[in-house]
Amino acid sequence: MTSTDDRQALKNHLQQATSSQLEYLAAGLIGRLLDLPIAVAKSGFQHGADAGPSGQQGRRFRLECKAYTDSTSLSERELLGEIDQAILRDEGLEAWLLVATRTVPEQLRQTLHQKGDGCGVPVVIVDWVEDDVAPLAALCAVDPDLVAAKLSPDAGDLARALLPVSLDPTRRLRRDLQGWCLGFDSVRNCSHDRLRRIWTSPREANPLSDKTLPEGLRRVG
Repeated sequence: MTSTDDRQALKNHLQQATSSQLEYLAAGLIGRLLDLPIAVAKSGFQHGADAGPSGQQGRRFRLECKAYTDSTSLSERELLGEIDQAILRDEGLEAWLLVATRTVPEQLRQTLHQKGDGCGVPVVIVDWVEDDVAPLAALCAVDPDLVAAKLSPDAGDLARALLPVSLDPTRRLRRDLQGWCLGFDSVRNCSHDRLRRIWTSPREANPLSDKTLPEGLRRVG
């Protein structure tokens, strides 16, 4: 098991990275995780994200990176605006990913997910939560050599030390980023909420006349 000091040291390397370094590192690591080429956008106006697969293998998500220290606040307005920009750029957007070198506060996390739910675009957050192996730490362990090349040999060694304990977090991250899985939990929760309202509210249930029910349900009735 890697020590807390080692994980903190890797976090420090990530937080000291330039925006460009983090963009290329995150794009390379996610590309490696999904076996998918990820292109980094040019500097300047980036249509709500720093990188994306540009339709390669049918994938159309956008990646936004924030190299922030723990004392730097994430701007809710800025992030919500970037989601809007990404959707304007691509109406078929399948997901918007945020990679952050600090913990995304719970309130902001909820706001971003609610925004995504309202727009029909799943939001995936890869940050540095204070767990045994944070999502961003697990992502670094996907390719320690790339971490060494983009940040430093020391950072690569720290990412390599995470390999034995990062298998489960990496597997979860890979699953969460698959096209079939993106937004699944959100759709399931919405469907459960809808059914709950139908069962508990006459106002919700009355419009469901017999004619609107599927044939199989009408036969059951």
